[in-house]
Amino acid sequence: ILTLCFILGFLIGIFTANKYEAVKNFNSTVFENFIVNRSDRSFWQIAVKSFFNLMLFILLEFACGTSALGVVFVPLCVGARGFLYGGTAALLYSEHLLKGIAFHTVLILPAAVIFIFGFLLAARESFDFSLMLARLTLPQTMPMNISFQFKSYCIKYIAVLIIIVFSFFFLKEKRKSAKEPISY
Repeated sequence: ILTLCFILGFLIGIFTANKYEAVKNFNSTVFENFIVNRSDRSFWQIAVKSFFNLMLFILLEFACGTSALGVVFVPLCVGARGFLYGGTAALLYSEHLLKGIAFHTVLILPAAVIFIFGFLLAARESFDFSLMLARLTLPQTMPMNISFQFKSYCIKYIAVLIIIVFSFFFLKEKRKSAKEPISY
């Protein structure tokens, strides 16, 4: 379900990226910041900045997972992230054609694939824990101590964060083309 939400968000992002001015402005800002923020910074500065930019969605998923309402909000969060990836890909293609696709494929996609994998794992954990909490609200459910499940939930989230941090090591490759703006 969560992967389908991500793919659906990605497709909606691709097909609607140029129709809404706010989305177009957001995506062009992301693209410009990607180049500017990586032009004269060290790998560690780039990795830390990228990590904290992506942590918003991870923390949102974690928070949604601690509530029974996360059953609804976690798939929405996953779809929103897919929408942003799809919108960015569409903007790069529409404004820069083949160079935009190459930029996306070489510079954004390698780290994004591992991040998306970790993001979907985190979403699954959030969804499962949220579903367990939602089941506790049913009248026929036996009362239980959820401290062990919450501890397991937190440990799994730490493992997912390690996977996500690993994705930033793909940024360390030589990226000379990211230091120069795409010529028209």
